[in-house]
Amino acid sequence: MAGVHHPAGRVSAFSSISAAIPPVNRVRVPQRVPEPPRSTHGLRVSCGPVDLDLVGALPGQGVPMRQLCTGRASNIVATIQGGNQAVLLETGLASMQLKILWPTYEDYMHSRSIALFSNGRPLSRGELAIAVAAEFSVFFERARREYWSSEPGSQWDLRGRRAPCLDDLAVVSIHHVAGDVFYAEVFQEL
Repeated sequence: MAGVHHPAGRVSAFSSISAAIPPVNRVRVPQRVPEPPRSTHGLRVSCGPVDLDLVGALPGQGVPMRQLCTGRASNIVATIQGGNQAVLLETGLASMQLKILWPTYEDYMHSRSIALFSNGRPLSRGELAIAVAAEFSVFFERARREYWSSEPGSQWDLRGRRAPCLDDLAVVSIHHVAGDVFYAEVFQEL
């Protein structure tokens, strides 16, 4: 890759637009949207998606899970657009149910409660992104450890030679289904 030439004659491999260039080979993970809960116990919650992008990146690129699963939380939050902004306050919920319905593994739905408050303060966009990535990590580990069956040869098989891993995934947004149920929109770099 050719570097950027500075007037002083120094060459740098960094480009300020590098973060804005979308990955060339990228595909949306075709998760099935979770079913709304049978009973919402009178909850009339409605909210738009929580979008996740890196500072300086074009909208819709998401945040790599490898970044969300490693390092110090405060450092990670600082790299996310609006990372310190409180999210999902308008829902009035104390917690949300994150559902993961990975393609070809729909029989093994992963559902976990994520507290939307920590030490009396609302969860930030960055903290929510970290919590979602942690649940995907748990889901992947469970799928491999428990030898779940999948569609043979599927690109979404989590145990094959070319199995997707967290290093290949980015969380783009978190969507509300109904009641306290949410799911994450995820893309895979190929």
